[in-house]
Amino acid sequence: MIVHPDNAAQLAVRPLNRPRLREQLSQEIQQTKAKLRAADSKFRVM
Repeated sequence: MIVHPDNAAQLAVRPLNRPRLREQLSQEIQQTKAKLRAADSKFRVM
């Protein structure tokens, strides 16, 4: 099975049966992605 890196973390969280933990991890994943995108755009400008 080939998993795209952008979706790997989401796939890991999906089977969790703890809604609060899943929500917290999803928020952290989204924040990390946003930081990575911002850093990537800064790097491209350089």
